[in-house]
Amino acid sequence: MYSKLFLLLLSSLFLSNAYSQNTFQRGHYVNQNSDTIQCFIKNLDWRLEPQKILIKASESQNDSKVLLKNEIKSFEIYGEVKYVKAVVDVDRAPQNVNIDLLTEKRSPDFKKEEVLLKELYSGEYVLYVFNQNDFHFFYLKNKEGDIDVLVFKEYLVNDGLNIKKNNYYQQQLYNIFEKNGATYNNVKELSYEDSSLIKFFQKYDKSNKVKSEVPDKMTSNKSIRVNIKPGISIGDYVYEKNTKTNSLMDEPIDFGSKTNFRIGVELEIAFSFNHQKWRIYIEPSYRKYHSSVTSGKYTFDVNYQSLYFPIGGRYYSYINPKLSLYYNVGVVLDQPINSTFEHNIYDNPSEITSKLGYHLGVGFKYNDRWGSEFRYNYQGSLFRSHYNNIDKFKTFELNFIYSIF
Repeated sequence: MYSKLFLLLLSSLFLSNAYSQNTFQRGHYVNQNSDTIQCFIKNLDWRLEPQKILIKASESQNDSKVLLKNEIKSFEIYGEVKYVKAVVDVDRAPQNVNIDLLTEKRSPDFKKEEVLLKELYSGEYVLYVFNQNDFHFFYLKNKEGDIDVLVFKEYLVNDGLNIKKNNYYQQQLYNIFEKNGATYNNVKELSYEDSSLIKFFQKYDKSNKVKSEVPDKMTSNKSIRVNIKPGISIGDYVYEKNTKTNSLMDEPIDFGSKTNFRIGVELEIAFSFNHQKWRIYIEPSYRKYHSSVTSGKYTFDVNYQSLYFPIGGRYYSYINPKLSLYYNVGVVLDQPINSTFEHNIYDNPSEITSKLGYHLGVGFKYNDRWGSEFRYNYQGSLFRSHYNNIDKFKTFELNFIYSIF
């Protein structure tokens, strides 16, 4: 019953969240006449250059308007993302591809194009990226307002047997930030990726400017969190049959639902892309379950306690700058502690052993500090396969969350 209620709750929350994710967020765009228009923009988490945006004049407006790329100079969703149109150097040769697609030409074949650049960092200098399916380039806007490409190219040497990299972007950044304390060794360690370059700009750009006009952010700048998760666990165990004794037991034995305290400490790691919406976690936890029943002339007593480790992936969706909703899915590694299944069928009790299960969950966080989570764990059989049992153990958990850092 609990599993059905949980799945119903999970489905309802997912549908309501899917609806909320289709709402529009406050922002603005600049049209071709350089007018700034405040509006609400649908956030599509663009991985590639946007070709259009959907806007509303107000959040309550039913119909949205489509603006094509050639109708705007820039747009921003406050606290989330900003794109700026510029004429820059672009080389459309594929990067990070099979060696057969590379050439021996060391210098990029740049051509001027008008594109929408995504802003990654804004200070005294501004860092942009232009993403396409098979290549990407980074750009730097200097204090005079000029936007220059940070040069990178892979090419072949030794008659096409080896790949080398033209990392001229490292020399460019050294020339600019040497006065701010950057050494040549610092820039030689840089990779041509978002996270590496953003960290470099944050360290060596001495400006006090901030990225967005709106200070409230929907994501934390912390990539690692430790969460304390005490809660209650409602365990349910059904022993359906054992082939060796099935002739003596006509009906499954339901040990009933038992409510117990549980506690876990979760390590959560956020990926840097997509506003840290995707995360992985592991949560060492403790739980227990104890119940006794009598069926005819047989008595059964299950005493089960374990250290278990939910491991999985998590997706966050941000309802507003303070409230977020998330979904879990993953496996459960279970290690029983002094756990037995006692009965008067055999002389010795059956030993409860380690098993692999799975879990599903949904939760919310407030201010990225407090929260709550509903979770369903399915452990299946508690015994080794050679006992030929058909038994099921599952729990429904309500956990409270406090992030200590």
